[in-house]
Amino acid sequence: MSRSTTASHRIPRARLDPVRRPEDALLVASLAISSPPRPETLAILLDDSFRGLGPIIVVSGTDEPGAVIHVTDLMGQVGGSLNAVNESASGLIIITVRPLDDLLPDDADRWCRASDLADDHGVTLIEWFINGRSGVAYPRELTGEPERWPTR
Repeated sequence: MSRSTTASHRIPRARLDPVRRPEDALLVASLAISSPPRPETLAILLDDSFRGLGPIIVVSGTDEPGAVIHVTDLMGQVGGSLNAVNESASGLIIITVRPLDDLLPDDADRWCRASDLADDHGVTLIEWFINGRSGVAYPRELTGEPERWPTR
């Protein structure tokens, strides 16, 4: 998932630059994805202006497809805790690395469950990416839900 950057599109910096589109999120994630790729799930919390709130969280060993639920719940709790101290965590991006798989049949259900869990903690799941064997996929698209990225 290595991508080059240009002067016109650099990697967004935490607390400074907004993550306003999928390409931005994937550039940020490219900094933390293991090489060679292995099963892991990354999480990025965003503020109200879509700026990253801190480091990219990497959870290794997420071989089970349902691990995204646990990571989302944990990050939702972190976001809720930050909101309690006025840090304004409002968005969440999740990237699951599946080097041997792509989208799975139950990923639409996992998207819905993860989205609901994030909402329960006062955080919006902006996107969940699957960085798989054949490229990047968006489980949200399986549900027919519209994008949650800010309008440009």
